[in-house]
Amino acid sequence: MIEPVTQTVRLARRIAEGVAARLNTLERTVAPESARAYHNDSVRRTMNDYNMITEPDEPYYAKQYLHFIVPELERRFPSRAISVLDLGCGQGRLSLPLARWCSQGGGQVTGVDLTPSAVALAEQYAATEQLRNAAFVVRDAVDYVREASSQSADVVIFTEVTFFMPNYRDVLRELSRLLKPGGIAFIAFRSQYYNLLQLVLGRNWASAKQCITHREGYIFGGPIGFAWQIVEEIPSILGSVGLRAVRQVGIGVLSGIKGDARALIVHPAQLSPEEQTALNELECSVAEQYANCGRYILTLAELKP
Repeated sequence: MIEPVTQTVRLARRIAEGVAARLNTLERTVAPESARAYHNDSVRRTMNDYNMITEPDEPYYAKQYLHFIVPELERRFPSRAISVLDLGCGQGRLSLPLARWCSQGGGQVTGVDLTPSAVALAEQYAATEQLRNAAFVVRDAVDYVREASSQSADVVIFTEVTFFMPNYRDVLRELSRLLKPGGIAFIAFRSQYYNLLQLVLGRNWASAKQCITHREGYIFGGPIGFAWQIVEEIPSILGSVGLRAVRQVGIGVLSGIKGDARALIVHPAQLSPEEQTALNELECSVAEQYANCGRYILTLAELKP
């Protein structure tokens, strides 16, 4: 029998269940600041068990992100003397390779995450590689961006965070202030199509209907809401906060991790390195055409003129 719940859905459920246990209720009338604190605590405890560097599929998807990120940076910042801010950096899955990339030009990378154990591992990995241009901060992303200086970043990375961050729009609202003129943000939104496939695989018909008609909700149970988008709506979301979407691509349009619906087609961790390379090239070649079908919709955004 096929396992109907992905690692991502399990993550979502553990977050929700952790919050429910601490609140000892499923009521959704908790004060916003209290709900945020409970949510963050549940995320920390969950992410203690999930390493974005060592999990079998994560290096594959990191390469896919970098396939779209690095060429854009090379085009915009050939000197590599840039300031990169990675919000929700985890253990440094993208922070570390970007630090390697910009080190020759004197660039700096700052990773921010609310999970102390993740930040500690990111610092450990950076030290092992002798990456002196990478620094990591334990902080809630919302608080960090609110206090950060205006025009302090050439590049902002905000990937795989919005789908379980109830106040992700508060972060988006600050990005146009944080970006320097000519800067760029890389924002990965969870796709509606991915959630819909997972809910159908799990025979969760009511939540599947909600996934079609809404963009936020409690589709994975518990008191914590989640968010999902489609390509056509993202430019408007970003436009409302002073950003302009310049490109949108799907990450993982043909593949899936263990338990994903598309893992029935191909599961990267089960492939040889040569097969992973071939799959990655194929996925990247159709990523723009099938952006709505990605596990995430990676959006390249710049300041509105």
